[in-house]
Amino acid sequence: MILRTILVLALCGSLTSPLFAGSERAEHLLGEAGGVVGAAGIGGIPGIAGTPGIAGTPAIFDFSDFYALMPGDNSAAVAPNTAIEFPQNGPTNGVITRLSASQFLLPFIGTYKVYFQVSVTSAGAPPVQLEVRLNGTPVATSVVGNTGTVQVYGVSLVTTTVAGSVLDIIVAPGNASAVIITPIAGGPTSVSAHVVILRIN
Repeated sequence: MILRTILVLALCGSLTSPLFAGSERAEHLLGEAGGVVGAAGIGGIPGIAGTPGIAGTPAIFDFSDFYALMPGDNSAAVAPNTAIEFPQNGPTNGVITRLSASQFLLPFIGTYKVYFQVSVTSAGAPPVQLEVRLNGTPVATSVVGNTGTVQVYGVSLVTTTVAGSVLDIIVAPGNASAVIITPIAGGPTSVSAHVVILRIN
């Protein structure tokens, strides 16, 4: 045991000499001899922060709500291929605007989500069908309907190809008869009809 200790001390002394210190052999022998582990090095400089991501695109760009109150608005029967009136203004950001009581301006090329609901009574044989019309052409995929005295509700997407497109809600051209917008639906309070237009792209 004493001999081993002397050997280790002798090795350590020689390994720390200027000619032997820092060599690979010195490191190996010190490790075998149970040398003391050196202190940890200083940590590196932190890396540069990454570039911030691009902000997300909003889901709705523009919006407008147009409505009618019955009795008062839409008192007459509305014939097939004729627009329903929504003469009053609801919440809007002022971009989608009205041209008349029944026509609405879509100023930008894009995709619009259109909701409408109207309480109706058929003046003749059912069913009652309503649809969106864009630039004078009925949008076939937007037709909704029901029978009797009901609330007709529709939702569809329309994509414009020209700026300044005109949209309205009409009694479908193939409807069997005129439609009366229900003036009172089971109570004394005025009944509302709405068309809500959102630009989503």
